[in-house]
Amino acid sequence: MGKILVEMGTVTPEDVAYAVQRQLEGDKRSIGEILVERGMLKSQDLMAAVQVQQAAKSLVNESSIRVDVVLLDRLMNLVGELVLARNQILQHTQNVQDAALLASGQRLNLITSELQEGVMKTRMQPIGNIWSKFPRTVRDVAMSCGKEVRIEMEGKETELDKTIIEAIKDPLTHLVRNSVDHGIETPEKRVPTGKSRDGLLHLRAYHEGGQVEFEPAGKRPGGSGPGDRGYEFRAGAGGESGDVECDGAGAGIANVV
Repeated sequence: MGKILVEMGTVTPEDVAYAVQRQLEGDKRSIGEILVERGMLKSQDLMAAVQVQQAAKSLVNESSIRVDVVLLDRLMNLVGELVLARNQILQHTQNVQDAALLASGQRLNLITSELQEGVMKTRMQPIGNIWSKFPRTVRDVAMSCGKEVRIEMEGKETELDKTIIEAIKDPLTHLVRNSVDHGIETPEKRVPTGKSRDGLLHLRAYHEGGQVEFEPAGKRPGGSGPGDRGYEFRAGAGGESGDVECDGAGAGIANVV
């Protein structure tokens, strides 16, 4: 609301800052009510801003709809059949000396490819949908183990197919729990070695080489201070076995993974 009022030119950013400060101090009224009460804003200007805000909200609500997953799956299958038919047509047109037919085949190829890409995107979901539960998981495991652990997440907007998201949810949760349970020491062991009391679990997801990589990284137990080398597990979203980097028994850990 403050942004709308400033864009309309009815109040200044300083006026909005004053109203926000009043709210931080415990005032339960809206920004518009505070400004009107202080004489910084006219009631008719506030009503106009409310109408703008409601119109913006209605546009947001109309920009998305719910679609049954079964319908999406059927659409995916139909697009797959269309791609196969497209490939057959392109094979036949290669042996035909007809410029119009070749042009139509190329047009069909372009449209089918764009349709396939668009349908694939309808099933994509950000990995943050399953990451949202990890802070509580980390907190609960850390408390049960007598540890202090904070979590940082990078790449929550990285998207994966809905089926893959559901398939990797439990394995990722298991990796996170193990990272806290076995990858970070208790404060009593960390402080004497020059480390902070709380350990850090850093989750990172990113696209690389046509695949999605997921990295839960923490500090290796038994390190020698803040600069000790961490261990890192990289798991491809397609189920590829990742590499484990650590000092000492690297081959043994890799075999376990």
